[in-house]
Amino acid sequence: MKYESFKMNNLSKVFLLITLLAPSLAFSATINVSSISAVFAEDTSILEVYLNTEGQTINSIDGSLSLSDERNDNFEIREIILANSVFSIWPRKPSLEESHKISFVGGVPGGISGDRVLLFKIIVKINESGNFTITPNKITAYLNDGLGTSVDITKNISTILIGDKKAEPQDKWKEIVANDNNAPAPFSIELIQDPNLFDGKKFIY
Repeated sequence: MKYESFKMNNLSKVFLLITLLAPSLAFSATINVSSISAVFAEDTSILEVYLNTEGQTINSIDGSLSLSDERNDNFEIREIILANSVFSIWPRKPSLEESHKISFVGGVPGGISGDRVLLFKIIVKINESGNFTITPNKITAYLNDGLGTSVDITKNISTILIGDKKAEPQDKWKEIVANDNNAPAPFSIELIQDPNLFDGKKFIY
């Protein structure tokens, strides 16, 4: 009886040790989309796409978003902006495909962590009031762990309420561009190699 008790106790300790040392595979992150201000019908508005890494350090992301309204696609995606994006390398810049889908592949050397990491901005004119939705499709992110460990992105649908048309529709993006008188920021050029980007080949950043 003493031997059996000793054996079970040691097996329990071994199991506990394995459990503590084994890496968790339950990784996840979320993408959210919001407007920088209230949106009204026929306004040209700015939607910002953010990544919440849920406390993890992520160095690349691959996927697409689908945009839709309640009025049979009565909206126009005018531009996709990378200004101020934390992701500085884009093997595939966010690009518009059929059915108002935006696909992208981006990365950042050394990885990034945060609950509001800006990916890119969408300049869109929505012509009718109602709900405007942005739905993540299959999106995968990768941890900055040297192993290319994948992270599933939770399919969190963002909904933006579009108000009734105002007397004078606004073009918020045009206003920002017109008031931008800042010179470009200084930058440096580095030679980088990352197993999750460009098939592990060296590239200039």
